[in-house]
Amino acid sequence: MPKPTEIKLPLAVGQATPRFAGKASSEKADIHARLNRYWSEKGPGSMIKLSEACGLDASKLYLMQRNDGKFDIEHWRAVNAGLDKLEYGGMK
Repeated sequence: MPKPTEIKLPLAVGQATPRFAGKASSEKADIHARLNRYWSEKGPGSMIKLSEACGLDASKLYLMQRNDGKFDIEHWRAVNAGLDKLEYGGMK
């Protein structure tokens, strides 16, 4: 079994939202906000459920939640689809 890696805590709701670049920046920002609300409401274990729902590794989801790296729009759309699958509305 691999050793757990250190995971920085994600942004808290209300903290500054990271800026996104590119032609899909608005869509990425909307999905990021939804992901951030999901994490804040559901807690750390929620990323495992989302990982199963969207097909992305939980560690990647943590990185995406912190906006720690560049992620293709396909990854953001997979997160959005996973949140839909979990029936998470995440009202703004």
